[in-house]
Amino acid sequence: MARLRRIDGDMVETAVIAISILKSISTRCGKEAVAKFMPIEPSWDTVQHLFYTSLEMCSDYIWGRYYEDDGCEVIALRNDDMTEYHSLAYRFGELSGFPHDENQYLNDSYRNLHNTLGTINSYCFGFRLQENSRRKPKLMLIFTPEFYPNSEVVYQLYRFFNFYTTMLPVLQSEVNAFEKQKAKKPIRKPKKRRLKAA
Repeated sequence: MARLRRIDGDMVETAVIAISILKSISTRCGKEAVAKFMPIEPSWDTVQHLFYTSLEMCSDYIWGRYYEDDGCEVIALRNDDMTEYHSLAYRFGELSGFPHDENQYLNDSYRNLHNTLGTINSYCFGFRLQENSRRKPKLMLIFTPEFYPNSEVVYQLYRFFNFYTTMLPVLQSEVNAFEKQKAKKPIRKPKKRRLKAA
């Protein structure tokens, strides 16, 4: 009878995290995107590589900075659909006359943030959405020294960005409808004044 080898707990944990991240990548980018990572080596280096690659795959711009004083890492992500969504949301506000705090599309964006990344229960992970009508929006991710890459962040991040991809056509059609309505309104021509004879 062959002796059973003891299963390495660390190896199992890293393999599960790596597979979970690959599952999120597959859901967002397709199975072909996962093929280039196979076969995987169940190690923390692999998990680290997959984690940061998955961040790059969900964004069109990525910026990172490590702060030595407190050991925190900050990563900023931009996504074209998120940028277009916010641009249209501000246009919707202009056309409808709603102030920013009553603009349903801007409120939905923040609701999306809290329904995705806000559900991650971790004291070593933070986030912030920086957006206004003058600049392209950025999603800021903050990792404290205790943070280690995990699949939950990737999963919720992909859900976060997927909201903009899904809602963009809806918002675009609403803005188009407002613009058509505004174009149909007749433009009043100023009345010509008669010149009085001197």
